[in-house]
Amino acid sequence: MRMGTLFLIVLALIALPLAWLIGCYNQIVKLRNLMEDAWSGIEVQLKRRHELIPALVQIADRYAHHEAEVLLNTVKSRQQSPPDRSKTQKEEQVLSGQLRQLFAQAEAHPDLKANQQFLHIQKQLVDVEHDLQMARRYFNGTVRNHNTLIQSFPTFIVAKHLNIRSAEFFEFEPDSSQ
Repeated sequence: MRMGTLFLIVLALIALPLAWLIGCYNQIVKLRNLMEDAWSGIEVQLKRRHELIPALVQIADRYAHHEAEVLLNTVKSRQQSPPDRSKTQKEEQVLSGQLRQLFAQAEAHPDLKANQQFLHIQKQLVDVEHDLQMARRYFNGTVRNHNTLIQSFPTFIVAKHLNIRSAEFFEFEPDSSQ
């Protein structure tokens, strides 16, 4: 009986830390997957945004050739570069500033401001911007949870040994220099 009790104690001393390690690892994996899912939500909204802009530019081009050309070049350069979170953040800030310029230009052109197609696409773009903000908030929430978990004791021990790093937030404040 003593041998059986000793065996159970040894088994518990091995099984409990192992179960804890597995639990920590699974939490980290779960949050990493949630972050990837959240990032895909941002990518979907960015894709929708980039699909609407050429139509908006085409209409605006009739009224404000220079501004539309600058915007179109930005969209083309964005579509050619591979998705990289840090590059995407900066490029989207620039694009937001250029969209604001385009909408300001539309205010200066009464015909464009009254164009139903332009107004429809502009409304769709506003809806996409709203959805993009929601996707960004969700992504940043998952990043916050992930970072909190891997920086908290005792999970940071597992994260450190697995070389799991903190994730970066997707800050999407419009470029104020535009």
